[in-house]
Amino acid sequence: MVFLHHSLVAYQNWPEFENIIGGRYFTDTTQGNSTSTYHEEVNVSLSIADKDHPVTRGIEDFSGV
Repeated sequence: MVFLHHSLVAYQNWPEFENIIGGRYFTDTTQGNSTSTYHEEVNVSLSIADKDHPVTRGIEDFSGV
């Protein structure tokens, strides 16, 4: 399964969803956690772990916003 970052705020009332996608965006502090935040226009550097894999073959490391 593939989940994009916006998925973190989905299904806030289904605890198992957090286990399925491996994270959660906290919209309030009712569960004892700090409210989540985000930053826009963050530069991210990506390193291709397996450059010989059929999906990543020919792709070089890159960075971008």
